[in-house]
Amino acid sequence: SPMHRVLVTHALIQAGLEGRCVHVACGLPVQDFFVEGGRNTGLIGRKRSSLESLVAPIGRAAAARIGGVTVYPQAIGAYLASVLTADGQRDGSLDEKRVAILDIGGNTSDIAGVISGESPEIISDFTRSLRLGVFDVRVIVRRLIAHQFSAEIDDDAMDRVLRDRTLDLFGEDVPVEALVTEAVGTVWAQMQGQIEECLGNAASFARLLLVGGGAALFAAHVKSKYRHTVIPEAPEFANATGFYRYRRFVAVA
Repeated sequence: SPMHRVLVTHALIQAGLEGRCVHVACGLPVQDFFVEGGRNTGLIGRKRSSLESLVAPIGRAAAARIGGVTVYPQAIGAYLASVLTADGQRDGSLDEKRVAILDIGGNTSDIAGVISGESPEIISDFTRSLRLGVFDVRVIVRRLIAHQFSAEIDDDAMDRVLRDRTLDLFGEDVPVEALVTEAVGTVWAQMQGQIEECLGNAASFARLLLVGGGAALFAAHVKSKYRHTVIPEAPEFANATGFYRYRRFVAVA
């Protein structure tokens, strides 16, 4: 979308890449990336073309020149980040084993299964996108706050509610832990059945990687259900980290 192109352009400028030629690695939900019989080449092509379209910043900053775009299935980046170190070394301890990834995002959450190795293989039977995520939690929390406190809150206030479990109301910090817990539990109840349909009890996987912007919110529920859950450092950036390391150390080798 045009908004997405603008946000990418802004992010590259903020990263100090204005005027430079860069290669962009990005993702699509796994259910959108794949179609029966293989990759969704039409959608992948449109995503690539969209990002390669010129965006002209207002002001003196020069946009980075996007010299190429590679599109990956989301969630796979998190796996790549878990087996590639910051200096490009590959951890082969999971080779030939199965790894499950649960990537809880805003509008969608992705499930993916991978056979680990030097050339990892995506297991299509264990790959699915759920139309559930953190935004569903925000909707419920907003409704609960309106009902209990007769208050409407903006997005910045909601960010603080989910992060700190407190609501700034008439100049006072009001604890709302119970409301957030209720909202997360409601969304998890909807997620859990769909995750089980895809992964079962995940006993055939060596580990389950929990990543995405919703990892912290849902960590207790996921760990309770799947005891071999692993949450990497900065899980909200796991996909981006994996895409970056793969492009830098593997794809160009």
